[in-house]
Amino acid sequence: MRGIAIVMTLLAGLVVASCSSAPPRAEVCPVVSFIDGLDKVTVFGEQGGADLANVLYSAEVTQLAAVCTFKRNGAEVAAEFLLIADRGLGDRERIARPTYFVAITDPEGNVMAKEIFEAAIPFNDNRRRVGRKEEIEPFIPYQGPDGDFTGYRVLIGFQLTPEQVDFNKRYRR
Repeated sequence: MRGIAIVMTLLAGLVVASCSSAPPRAEVCPVVSFIDGLDKVTVFGEQGGADLANVLYSAEVTQLAAVCTFKRNGAEVAAEFLLIADRGLGDRERIARPTYFVAITDPEGNVMAKEIFEAAIPFNDNRRRVGRKEEIEPFIPYQGPDGDFTGYRVLIGFQLTPEQVDFNKRYRR
């Protein structure tokens, strides 16, 4: 009699589990990366053009680390990276103000969201090279019932002018 009770309890558990309306979610994190060609910027002063003596600062993003946490309605991506700035010969303010963005794209490459940030990195004590850790935490809601983030990307890059893009192409570092 006791054996039948155990079998009935197991069967009841299977029936309840199979009636669950929420399928298990595939826990695939979105890829987080820097955008090649937008991972460096050189900023020139107002006068003098693209001359070495007119460089205010150059900056780059490096040392990316990311982890995602799955929530009931989506995934939170916690990422941090290092923003490094080099002071140029034309700098008089002793501060770099690079502008970078964080964008989220779907598997087809469509931009779902984009946010622009401005960092203020002082060149304290007359330093020529400084770094600052940046932290971001974008949240991506589930787009379908399976919750699969395969093909989704969190992209980080500098918000460049067309002239800065051309400069990066010419002087690929």
